[in-house]
Amino acid sequence: MKDGTGKATPAEKPVRIFPSLPASWQWLMSSMPWSYKEPFSFEKAMEIIKEGEGTQFDPLIAAVFVESADEVREITAAHESMPGQGIRDFNT
Repeated sequence: MKDGTGKATPAEKPVRIFPSLPASWQWLMSSMPWSYKEPFSFEKAMEIIKEGEGTQFDPLIAAVFVESADEVREITAAHESMPGQGIRDFNT
């Protein structure tokens, strides 16, 4: 929402920032045969998220994501085991 000055109000900021972290996580954890990119390891992907905290990613969202590493690992593993739903292979 705009406040009349053309600047985003605080309510709009999370909507613009939040999608970048999940999209980046999917890219980090996925193989992409058209670019010959192999998935990063879980640990390396978390390291990249930590490095982007405050620059590429909202610091609060990135901190919560990193603090929730155990849950993120479980969710990532669960999606890998679902046929056609894996985040590691875009060919599934």
